[in-house]
Amino acid sequence: MVSRGTPGVVVMRLLPTGRVSHTVVLRDDMNGIPRRTIEDGDWFGSSIASIGDVSGDGFNDLAVGAPLTDTVRQGDGAVYILRMAADDTVSSMTRISQAVGEGLTELSKWQVGRSLAAIPPRGGDGVVELVCGLGSANLVFLVRLSQNGTVVPNSTQTIGDGIGGMSSSEIQIHSRFGSHVAGAGDLNGDGVDDLVVSAESDGAVTFNDGAVYILFLSPGGSVNPVSSHIKLTKSSPGLSGEIPSVGRLFSGGVIADLNGDGRPELLLGIPRDPLQSNDTGSVAIAFMGGAMPSTSPTPSATPLHNPYSTGSVPLPSISPTPNAAPSPPPASAISVRPSGAVPLGATLPVGITAF
Repeated sequence: MVSRGTPGVVVMRLLPTGRVSHTVVLRDDMNGIPRRTIEDGDWFGSSIASIGDVSGDGFNDLAVGAPLTDTVRQGDGAVYILRMAADDTVSSMTRISQAVGEGLTELSKWQVGRSLAAIPPRGGDGVVELVCGLGSANLVFLVRLSQNGTVVPNSTQTIGDGIGGMSSSEIQIHSRFGSHVAGAGDLNGDGVDDLVVSAESDGAVTFNDGAVYILFLSPGGSVNPVSSHIKLTKSSPGLSGEIPSVGRLFSGGVIADLNGDGRPELLLGIPRDPLQSNDTGSVAIAFMGGAMPSTSPTPSATPLHNPYSTGSVPLPSISPTPNAAPSPPPASAISVRPSGAVPLGATLPVGITAF
């Protein structure tokens, strides 16, 4: 029995029919997680990223955020790397935090693990690059993970206002840049996977409207992780008039090409959509147009050991095109109210911060 208030992750294995064949609860002192590792109030499970087969044992592994974990200071947060077994239990685990020896001693920030994503490593050592959003600090940082789940030394790169390739005064104060992060595949065809980052409290249009940044990442070894970027708001071309004038805008991730133009599409979440009864919210699909190379999708430029996703449909990359310019804002957008779906036959991890 799981006590009320205890955080955890539920792994559900799906049949081809979409039905759940079995579930495994991952929480303190259960199914491979040692006793007194996770505490009530840590918010373990508030973010989850599938990171591919980091350990090389043939089973996909997980990164799980616990942003209210106390390590060096109260509520500075942690990320747990769970190496999974064939039966969806944990075979071993590693904690990443700002505590001495846990990989992030130079960060000095709060609520590490609030949002997570994973991309193939852009170079150097490591088997995967973990992306952590710190909306409370208006920052995103990237670290490379080794095969044992620890942080590769000196691999941390930070993205923020005037940091990491972003211009000064580009990101609004208190906009919560990094409140949601998602791997986007290779959007501009340069052979490097890119990122989508939300700033859910951005006020570029009106107060607290939110914004989404598409970050085109630089190759590994670059001083600045961001080579260029696009900022999307509700007044951006292609979105103006399609997105409700009130209610926050944030990214739900990237999905594969839907309209056959060779470009991926962007999911935009609209919590408390005023056009819905009781402000229940909706999702807009932004069809990405413009100068992004329009070619047949090919597998990711640098795939992980196994296919991965961060809550969206895995995204094929665009074939590299010389001197391809980044895509301007979406060509069009439509709003949908789906019931939600995941790939059939998949394993679906779901975080529950308090049972």
